[in-house]
Amino acid sequence: YLYVRWGVELSNMTVV
Repeated sequence: YLYVRWGVELSNMTVV
């Protein structure tokens, strides 16, 4: 799902 991928990417950016 694009939403899931986007959420994961966003979360990774926030963590980094």
